[in-house]
Amino acid sequence: MSLSLMKWIDQYLGAMLCLALYLVERLRRGRRRRGELRKILFIKLWGMGSILNAVPAFAAAKWGLRHTQHAIRDTEVHLLTFKRNAQICALLNAVDGVLLLDNPTPSVAFLLNLLQLLRRLRAERFDAVIDLEFFARFTTMLTYLSDAPYRVGFDSPKLWRSALYTHVAPFRLHAHITDCFLDLACCLGAQPAAPVPALKHCPIARLPNCPAPLVCLNPNASEVSHLSRWMPENFARLADELIDRYGVTVGLTGAPNEVAFVESVRRMARHADDIIVFAGRTSIPEFIALLKECRVFITNDSGPMHLAAVLGVPTIALFGPDTPTRYGPRGAQHTIFYKPPPCSPCYNFYNNKSNRCRHAVYQYCLKSITVEEVAEAAGKYLKREL
Repeated sequence: MSLSLMKWIDQYLGAMLCLALYLVERLRRGRRRRGELRKILFIKLWGMGSILNAVPAFAAAKWGLRHTQHAIRDTEVHLLTFKRNAQICALLNAVDGVLLLDNPTPSVAFLLNLLQLLRRLRAERFDAVIDLEFFARFTTMLTYLSDAPYRVGFDSPKLWRSALYTHVAPFRLHAHITDCFLDLACCLGAQPAAPVPALKHCPIARLPNCPAPLVCLNPNASEVSHLSRWMPENFARLADELIDRYGVTVGLTGAPNEVAFVESVRRMARHADDIIVFAGRTSIPEFIALLKECRVFITNDSGPMHLAAVLGVPTIALFGPDTPTRYGPRGAQHTIFYKPPPCSPCYNFYNNKSNRCRHAVYQYCLKSITVEEVAEAAGKYLKREL
C-alpha cells in the first residue's frame, strides 16, 4: 500500500473509525484493571531515524520504572513497526521483542496482515501501549484495540484521537523529537535512564576494499519527502572537491531502491570512476561497519544521518524543509547547515508532511547551502585525522 493512500485513508476514514471507537469506549465495561507495568509496547511504524531517536524513551521504560514499582526485574519493552525496519530494530539494546507489520501490495494482503496483528496484540496482553506516531489515527486505533489498560499518545487537535488514550502528553513544538518521545514514557512515571549504547554489538562485516581515508556522502532522503535532498549536482561537485583538496576516497550510500539515483549522482562528477557506490550493496550491519570507517559522513536529513549520529560518527547534516531544532544530530562532533528562509520549516507534522514547496525559488532553503562551505567544514574533520 502506498504512503499517499495510507495518508488518505487515515485522514478521511480514520476520523469516522476513531469516533466509532470513542463511542464504544463510553459504553464499555469491565476493562482490564491497571497494575504494575511489566510489559510495554511502543508503536513507531514510519522512520528508521525516529526509531533511533526513541531509544532514550525505550530505555526509560525498561530501566526507569523500578523506582515506581519497587520491581526487581526490568520491564519488558517491545516495539511494533513496519517490516522494512526489522534489521535496525533487531540491534536495539533496550528492546526485548519486535512485532512486524508487513505493508504489501495489494491492499487486501495488508488487511489480512492487520487482522493477524490485532489478534497478536490482544493475545500478548500488554500492560501499556505507547503510540510514538505524531498525529496518525491509524496507530491510535491500534493502541486502543490492543486492550492495554494504559494507552499513551500525543495530545492532538484531530477529532476523537486523544479521547482513545488514557494518558496524553503535549507535542512540544520547539523540542527535539527525542525529548518529545521521552515525555510519553514519563507519563507512566518512568525516569530517564542512564545512557546506554543504542545498538548491540554487530559482527564485523566484510566491506569492499577501498583506500583510506574514506568520506561517505548520502544524497538521499526519506520517501516521505524528496524535497529534503540537497541538489544532486551539489553532491557530485562536493565529491570532486573532496578528492581534489584532500585526496580522500568518496563513497555514495543509499538503499536498494535508490541505486539508480545514486548512480546518476556519481556520473555527474568529474572523478566518477574514482567514486565507490555502496547503495544497495550493504545490509544494516554492513552499513554500520561502513559508517565506522568514515572520517566524516555528509548527509541530508534522513535515517542514515540519525544512525551515524547514534554511532558517534562525525556528521555534516544538511537541513532545509524541516528544522534541526527537532531532528538535528546532537553533539559537538557534528556540524549542521541550515539557512532557513521565512517559509521554512514547511515540512512538518501539522501539514501532514506534505510534499510541496511554495517558495518562488524552488528549494531555496537548500540551494542557499554552497558546495564550498560544506567542503570547508569537511576539511576541518579531515585535517584533524590526516
